[in-house]
Amino acid sequence: RRIMSMTATERQSFSLSQQSVLLSTLLLLLLVAEIPCPVRATSLVQLQLVFRHGIRNPIRMPPNDPYAGRYNATLGQLTPAGAKQMRDLGHFVRTYYAEQRVLPERYDPNVMWAYSTDTDRTLASCQAFLLGLFRNQSPGTNLSRNGSSVASAGTPIPIHSGPKKSDVLKPTGYTCPVRDQLIKATTTGAAYRAEENRARDFLKRLASATGKQSFSLSDAWTLGSAAEMWLGMGLRLPDWLSFSDYQRLQLMRLRKYEMKFDDNPLVRKFCGGPLLDRMLTSARAKLSGQTSKVSQKNSKNQNQNHGLSLIIYSAHDSTVASLASALDLGVAKLGFVPPPSALLAMEVYSDATVRFAYNNSTKYRPVLLKPPACGQSDCQLEKMLPAQFPSLGAVNLAYECRSEDSAGPTGVKAPVVLLLLLIVCVCLMCTVLLFGKRFRRRCFSIRGRSGSAAISNRSGTGAGRRQGGEYAYKPLINSAGEADCDDEDAEMNENARL
Repeated sequence: RRIMSMTATERQSFSLSQQSVLLSTLLLLLLVAEIPCPVRATSLVQLQLVFRHGIRNPIRMPPNDPYAGRYNATLGQLTPAGAKQMRDLGHFVRTYYAEQRVLPERYDPNVMWAYSTDTDRTLASCQAFLLGLFRNQSPGTNLSRNGSSVASAGTPIPIHSGPKKSDVLKPTGYTCPVRDQLIKATTTGAAYRAEENRARDFLKRLASATGKQSFSLSDAWTLGSAAEMWLGMGLRLPDWLSFSDYQRLQLMRLRKYEMKFDDNPLVRKFCGGPLLDRMLTSARAKLSGQTSKVSQKNSKNQNQNHGLSLIIYSAHDSTVASLASALDLGVAKLGFVPPPSALLAMEVYSDATVRFAYNNSTKYRPVLLKPPACGQSDCQLEKMLPAQFPSLGAVNLAYECRSEDSAGPTGVKAPVVLLLLLIVCVCLMCTVLLFGKRFRRRCFSIRGRSGSAAISNRSGTGAGRRQGGEYAYKPLINSAGEADCDDEDAEMNENARL
């Protein structure tokens, strides 16, 4: 710039040495500019996927349901549209993470693991997802022309599941009296009544349209869920339900999950905390190179290997919502209630950082979620502890889920249980003492008669002889001249006599 601003006379007077220095400086700057900046060497080493099942039939028929005849006995079951939706999601995941090289080309039990709640729609959704994930791979499972799964030359992919009453993938399904009390207080308390009063006119209009005498907030949630599935199956909304009404119903459902999971930190601990803790445990095991078996209380295969690259959880909208709540993101950050096939992914990188991505449509790229405790950067796995994430504090669910007056999931009163145990112990002690005294008294009486037997046995070598239609016995005497009171020997001699 200095040279360009010089006049012709000044340029001529510019010394050769100065030109040489300037040229050297420019060359040095060009060389420095060519040196690449250091890039953080990191790679995706583990992917954990938590998704909601695909489009299903309504679980409960709402009042005045125009499509009631379509369901027959298939309420709550995955629909063909839902199966296609899940296959598309599997293919989307394969395409999106193709460059990361974290997905196995073929099923390998040492690399991946799939788990589903023990519900038909989630099990079927997981099958459809795996078909999409491996649809161009062989061996495995392929699709027939009508969309059904047919086995090819390979081994079918196993999907693990566990009992409903202990499955943390169902945040309000596993047995936990404390959580149930908290949720009931929230969803039937002041917040619930305030929401119902706020929507009073809207609920009255729905009651009139459906022919019900009254329409509660819970009825609105049921109707909103059914309407979501109607649109997902390509059906029209009823004439008495406009699209603006539909949107309002979805906002009411969103508020339901906010009341359920977000409004009480302790509920977040019981609902989304156990699943988040399990996922972080798997991530730490992967980064530490562990191949040891870690107990999985909610799986029939309780010795599940955590050193995996791909872990799949097929679950419900409440699972995805409670997991987001456990991350302190809040259900509202997801927009609406997680729709069918909504996906929340945890990406674990080789530099011990974690990212969370959310996707509610295969038409768009996932959105990165930033938990407040992590700031605007990626989460450091070593810092994801109960101090930063209070929802991780549920170390012992069996203990923490107990109510103050409950001894466990059965709800039996603790004092009653202790009293029953005390009675059983006392009865056992009395039984032992009573039979012990009788046994010793019998041995002593036999020992006292051993010197002069009351019954003689002169007529033979047998143990006794018949007297008046009865058998009289001489006590068994051992080599020391004492009665043998060993139980096994007494039983053997008694059998020989008979």
